Amino acid sequence: MNRSRFGGYCLRALWALPTGVLLLAWVVPAGAGWFHAGPGGLQCGDCHVMHASENGIGYGGSAMSPPGYPKLLRGASASDVCLSCHDAGSGVGDAAPDVTGPASYETASLKRAAGAFQAAIGAPTVNGHDLGVANEVAPGGTYSTGPGLSCVGCNDPHGNSSYRNLVLRPGNAGSDRAVTAVTEAVLTPTSTQYSTDNLRYTNSTNGLGAWCQGCHTDYHGAPGDTVLGGQTGGDAGGSNGYWFRHPTQGVTLSQGVTNWHIDPAYWFTSALSRVPVVSVSGTIPGTAAGSDNEVFCGSCHKAHGSTHRAGLIWDDPASSALEDGTLARQTCQACHNE
Repeated sequence: MNRSRFGGYCLRALWALPTGVLLLAWVVPAGAGWFHAGPGGLQCGDCHVMHASENGIGYGGSAMSPPGYPKLLRGASASDVCLSCHDAGSGVGDAAPDVTGPASYETASLKRAAGAFQAAIGAPTVNGHDLGVANEVAPGGTYSTGPGLSCVGCNDPHGNSSYRNLVLRPGNAGSDRAVTAVTEAVLTPTSTQYSTDNLRYTNSTNGLGAWCQGCHTDYHGAPGDTVLGGQTGGDAGGSNGYWFRHPTQGVTLSQGVTNWHIDPAYWFTSALSRVPVVSVSGTIPGTAAGSDNEVFCGSCHKAHGSTHRAGLIWDDPASSALEDGTLARQTCQACHNE
């Protein structure tokens, strides 16, 4: 089965105008849910059994739990079905993206942007999101997982127009939060498409930060919000615009230079590698005077999890290799270098 058409986006060509003005690239959906919803992709029978089972036999000849599984699934839960493809793969070529296998700092294709779950279904871990662990409450919010967080709590198994098939209303979100502000330079093979160095986050509007807020309510918002503190554009050095939480949108690293919160000599000059940031222009790091780089949730955390507590990204900015840190503070040093 060809798995080269997982959801993604096409990056249109950049056109240089005669006047020297650059017409910025725009992003259009390239069948974001293509493999899960489009021609030549998944078939209903890949995940569901029409009559639950025949003579108690399920998919691939394995025994099923009579009279079958909920929603005619081929596994005991939605996550079990998802992980039958998205687990234990080689992580290279056009295999289904592996969301549980170990990440690798040595192999670029295994540096997955979303990381990997660090525990089996039903087992808790401090290293990121849990699958199938009942009644957990999302940090920074009130959303409860009920019977347990499932793969389909975040990703639409039937495909949609949102980036990575992300559900439109995560957690307690009362309105659609389609994620579109991401570009990928390479779409095949899937191992390269999903690698850390292939992604660019282009805008905090319709981005991952607002989407994560559907569950982690207090951890994302505009500068000056009650739960965040600070003020629009950051704050002037020595002012009383205190931050209660690290900003996740609305303050650029250039503004961080003005209000003394970052070390510009490091981010803009000395750092050999950098954590992911949002950049409308796609210019990273840019210049201290005019950078549009903004920190967001994915600057510090992996969506699925990592080998570090809370799914944190550790990156040593003194090394050109991505995500090769040995201490949590090295990630902080990329911007602050205190």
